[in-house]
Amino acid sequence: MDIPREKIIETRDWVNELRKIQYIHYRDIHTEITHQDYQICTKVDFEPVETKYENIYEMWGRLKDHYKDEIINEHKSTGKSKSQYFTTSDGVVYRLSDHWGVVKSCVWTRAGKGNMVASLMLSGDMEIGRAQLSNFKIHRYVDHSIHMVLNPAWVEQIVTIVDFTNDLLKLKEDPEFNHLPGEDKELIGRWGGMFKRQLFKVENLEYSKSLHIFTQ
Repeated sequence: MDIPREKIIETRDWVNELRKIQYIHYRDIHTEITHQDYQICTKVDFEPVETKYENIYEMWGRLKDHYKDEIINEHKSTGKSKSQYFTTSDGVVYRLSDHWGVVKSCVWTRAGKGNMVASLMLSGDMEIGRAQLSNFKIHRYVDHSIHMVLNPAWVEQIVTIVDFTNDLLKLKEDPEFNHLPGEDKELIGRWGGMFKRQLFKVENLEYSKSLHIFTQ
């Protein structure tokens, strides 16, 4: 069996070097804030929408009924948060919530004020705010790691080892593999497997890019 030892080592070193650029912050790629991702690392001040009714939820329901033909995105938060959102076709985001200020990776004030510091236990009354999507600005969250995604530049380079990785996996399946010295088995098996795991991230790129955005 012909063992491509030098190429394995060269590829190993190259792949390890590529790790330096493997991930990039979401906002370094998506510099335009859209109705689909405005809940990732943004900052805006919502204009108060005062209720004309005793029940704030009735006001919210009437707003949704008024804009029902123009709503292009709607969501209810999961977990402890009871926040609700909808976005209209003319680029206005409406938010019903009991917490404002620091909200996950965002800073969303209402009339310049916020009551959210570290816990939903500090939340107040349910209030409605609206903001133009065009007024949302990128806000760099302190913990950048939660919004890191695969770097397209890394993907473009790593996919060039697909054929070589497949060749290594075929060598491992060859009956002669079992008769190789232990160091050759490790060289083929360990690094062929590592290359495959890197490529698996590319194969599942959409999954790896998915962010649990609407939890605010």
